[in-house]
Amino acid sequence: MPDYSYEALNKTGQRNTGTLTAATEREAAAMLDARGLFPLKVLPQRSAAEGRRFAGFGGGVGRRHIAVMFSQLADLLHSGVPMLKAIEVLERQSTNKRLCAILRDVRMKVADGTGLAQAMSMHPKAFDELAVSMVRAGQEGGFLEDVLKRIAVFVEHQEDLKSKVVGAMAYPAFLAVAMFLVINVLIIFFVPKFEPVFEKLKAKDELPWITEKLIAVSHFQQSWLGLVTGLLCAAGFVGFVMWTRRGGRLWADR
Repeated sequence: MPDYSYEALNKTGQRNTGTLTAATEREAAAMLDARGLFPLKVLPQRSAAEGRRFAGFGGGVGRRHIAVMFSQLADLLHSGVPMLKAIEVLERQSTNKRLCAILRDVRMKVADGTGLAQAMSMHPKAFDELAVSMVRAGQEGGFLEDVLKRIAVFVEHQEDLKSKVVGAMAYPAFLAVAMFLVINVLIIFFVPKFEPVFEKLKAKDELPWITEKLIAVSHFQQSWLGLVTGLLCAAGFVGFVMWTRRGGRLWADR
């Protein structure tokens, strides 16, 4: 049987944390209730091997595939199809190999007595925390079909909004990149061609100070082009790595 970590309140309002072994989350909550504890969180513990197994599992599954899967699962359950049979049907119909493998693993875990929400939580790249929490609430409240439909609609709306935002930002982003490249090409390759003219103006003390700064920037970029390019690439790589991590994304969103 799996192990569960819990956070609960005792009769005096003090928080208690620990682990216990139970067949399902419902049974774990019942065990806490029998001890006189009010459960706040009951979460399955994953073994180190299992965590490594699913660390990268689920990548490559489009959000729209997930939305369709939730919608179809809701329809099958609403039609009276048993849970295991419904997941098996979706597994066979799926054209996405990764999603098919995920559904197979979820089906096997549900067949072993694991709750649907817990089985989905093993694949965080395919099923986010919100979806897993809503599925858990639907299971506990007995309105799983409605919850699955709502998740499907929410994911569809989320993807539509993301597409609109990306579409709105694509043209300005292209202009910004093009402008950056054009300006640097002008500074590195064209400004030096006008230096003889600038030298004559400088000798007459008629060269504007901003032009002097432009010439200095041009010399710097010509001398340290490799270093500047390397620093920009390194900054881009660090930014990408930070963006893929939760802490970095929270910082960027703020």
